[in-house]
Amino acid sequence: MNNKEGFMSTDNSNEEFSQPLEKTVETKESLIAERIATPKDCEGHFGENFSIVPAFVVSRWLAEQVEAHETERENQICLPNKINMKFNRMIAEGEKFSLTETKDTKTGLFSMILTKENGNMANKTTASVEEYSTNIFVKTLELPDFDISSNTPDQKIIKTSDDIAEIIPQGENIQFIDFTKENDNPNVLLEAVHKITIDDFTNAGKDNFRFDTAKTLEGFGQSAYLYFQEQINNPDLLPFFAEVDIEIDYHIQPKVGDEIYYQLTKFDLNGRKKTSGLIEGVVLDSNKQVLATYSAKTRAIKKAALKKIINNN
Repeated sequence: MNNKEGFMSTDNSNEEFSQPLEKTVETKESLIAERIATPKDCEGHFGENFSIVPAFVVSRWLAEQVEAHETERENQICLPNKINMKFNRMIAEGEKFSLTETKDTKTGLFSMILTKENGNMANKTTASVEEYSTNIFVKTLELPDFDISSNTPDQKIIKTSDDIAEIIPQGENIQFIDFTKENDNPNVLLEAVHKITIDDFTNAGKDNFRFDTAKTLEGFGQSAYLYFQEQINNPDLLPFFAEVDIEIDYHIQPKVGDEIYYQLTKFDLNGRKKTSGLIEGVVLDSNKQVLATYSAKTRAIKKAALKKIINNN
């Protein structure tokens, strides 16, 4: 798994996502990769009119870079477990950008910077790195002996998958929550559920499959967007991440057919126009163990203004 080519997906099912680099240069300080954002990178985000690289794809790139360039021992894998992502500008479909990665030899922190062709920094992500045994990952992706599309009878559904599809602006292929349900805990503002499928895994070495935790960032964002629209009821406003702090426990590996639960625990909007705020939440596995925690600073902007930013940033 010590792949030194860089900026490549370890998920063999996503060949379109893993386009070859136009140029790769290694230095003592960093690895620089230059490429163009593909339609697969953008995943239809935010739908037909806005095609940008979403935060969860940047998170996935980070995991792939850490795995490729930090993993050194057989049957081991290095992954980022505590992550800070800062978004300064957006990368649009068809746009050239470069990736620079560095490692602080004193702190051990791994950094990845995405820079647009005009020299403007789009994103800086910094993470601590931990080594894991590949034995913790799923060995085979087998379908369960029950219908994973059916809802658990005791769950009181609020919004179905079809309801959600009409609300969120993301493309159909990246709707990572299946329904929202009632939760009696007063500290939980909204709870959303996703049933794990084979598509939720990425290859993690020979006969090992790792749950793609990057998808939980998008699922968390979609849960927050549903709550945002419940409170604001203004489909013309699109909220997006300005900064995200993430903690991931890779020892928790859901299986195909399991449910994971997004629990939004904080949603504070600032100012009269409610265009910035702070959101927090957790992702739980089927045993209610914490798979990931999220804390994010958000901004919201009108669709027309966002289109101008995409074209001019």
